[in-house]
Amino acid sequence: MTPNDVYLAGAIAAPVLVFGLFAPIIVWLSLMLLSPDTLDGLFEQRLIQVRGIRFRFAKFLLRVFLGLLAALATVLAVIFLFAMGRVVEIGLLVSSLILATWWLYLLGGSIVYAWQILDVLGES
Repeated sequence: MTPNDVYLAGAIAAPVLVFGLFAPIIVWLSLMLLSPDTLDGLFEQRLIQVRGIRFRFAKFLLRVFLGLLAALATVLAVIFLFAMGRVVEIGLLVSSLILATWWLYLLGGSIVYAWQILDVLGES
């Protein structure tokens, strides 16, 4: 096993591990936002707000999943391209920047949607 194999395994495992760490938060938000029980007892204005948040959250989940696939594909492509030139470190740096951007999007989006729905439900 060469160091390049270890780099490649780590680069592939990183987005999957990050997604696994945030899976409980995403499942909790999904159950809370997409459950019909969330809409019980809400006034019409709050109902419209919650439905808007639910729709945006569903689009967010789709973008997160597609982002995970794109991050994995980009990491593989970058590492293979830079590994052919024997400059694995640059490939790891580029793939780390891509994964950090995806991770910040996942973290920020989860916090924003949780904050929005809890604010709307707390007011009702």
